[in-house]
Amino acid sequence: MDVEYAHKTAIQKHALWSNIAMDLLIGCFLGAAFLLNTENICAWTIGLVHSMTDGVLRPGCVWLMGVPAGFKLNTELAELLGMISLNAVQIYSTLWFFMGGFLRHIIQSIAISGIIFGLTVPLSFLIDVIQLATLHVTILHWLISAIYSRQIQTVASLWRLFR
Repeated sequence: MDVEYAHKTAIQKHALWSNIAMDLLIGCFLGAAFLLNTENICAWTIGLVHSMTDGVLRPGCVWLMGVPAGFKLNTELAELLGMISLNAVQIYSTLWFFMGGFLRHIIQSIAISGIIFGLTVPLSFLIDVIQLATLHVTILHWLISAIYSRQIQTVASLWRLFR
């Protein structure tokens, strides 16, 4: 048996166990910090969501509806896209209003999973929650991209027609 191969294998085995130990240790610290500061995290998250919704998304949609350099479309289509965007933001705000009560339980479940399973499980759960929370932006992006694609296809067919 090659001594160098055995040494590499031993180092990989020890690195694996040290990675698992650090994952569990950091997960315990993160879970304990989340459990101790659940109310502060909830208040910060709800404040962030409200400031993003009321301070960025709604004024941005209104600005895009009224400025010629906004949606760069005709007036009716710009108003339609603006109203769709504003409705999506309003639905998002309403859902956050109802889901605000569950936010404490979500944060506590992330903390408990961190204490039990280590750092990687609550981080993956947190990523899933963030993707779920930003689903409205993803759907709105898909919708506006589809409309823009149709508009480009229409302009291209008009170009072929008059060429």
